[in-house]
Amino acid sequence: MKKAIAFFIASIIITSFIFADELDKPEKETKLLELQKDLKLNKENSKNGFFIGVEGTLGTNLLEIIMDGYYLKSKFISLSLFHKNSVAFDLGLTGGYQFYFGESRTHGIKVSAHIYSGFGNSWKGEAKAEHPNDPTDNIAALINISYIPIKFGFDVKYLRDFLQKGKHTLGLNAGLGWQFNWYVNGIRTADYQTMDMGNTQHQQDKDNIDSIFSHGFYPVIGLHYYYGRHQFEALYRFGGILDTKGEFSEIQEDKEFKTVLRTPLLQNSYFTLNYSYRF
Repeated sequence: MKKAIAFFIASIIITSFIFADELDKPEKETKLLELQKDLKLNKENSKNGFFIGVEGTLGTNLLEIIMDGYYLKSKFISLSLFHKNSVAFDLGLTGGYQFYFGESRTHGIKVSAHIYSGFGNSWKGEAKAEHPNDPTDNIAALINISYIPIKFGFDVKYLRDFLQKGKHTLGLNAGLGWQFNWYVNGIRTADYQTMDMGNTQHQQDKDNIDSIFSHGFYPVIGLHYYYGRHQFEALYRFGGILDTKGEFSEIQEDKEFKTVLRTPLLQNSYFTLNYSYRF
């Protein structure tokens, strides 16, 4: 009899728990759906993540041709024969990761890398030189130099958003970057006009010239705009400040005179626009 009573009581208790659990199921399912909805909303509103996109730049590159002359009798002459800027346009890929921190999620750090090549790296102008002791011994040349650039670099920027409304975000960014420049397939064409003892001579040359390497750090400042996962940036990179001048040299000499032709190239400041998609 005692066992029957105990079994009956236990059955009632177990049934009560099952019945209570069944009653709680709708509430638990509702909470789970709300939690999933909140997680999805937070993910959609998050500005953190990896991104990849395209990037274009517009700027100028400065190229010089400098002649250093050494006479065997210890005389020396240095002339800047060529000093030209070229407008250049580069296009390539960019990608990286950004992370926002703080309660307001308006402060962030963005690390990105880029690689591109471009057009417009061609310089055309006139170079002149005169013998310091004989004005009848001079040379003038129309020179054209062209290169194909290959550029790789990365930026680290601080992000500060000052406008957030729905899917729209607008903010400032500032930081520091580094870039390696490799100018390949150099070609030089020259139309020379020389005068020696009053006689004028013409000569045309076309030859391949050495590649040029350079690298440097640059400050960067700009604006960014997000529409959901779509990101746009407008930047200004201050080239020519912390850069190295890449150059190649040519040596020509005879019994009385030795010349060293140096061709340094420096990338100046330039504008950058990019679009990327954040994952």
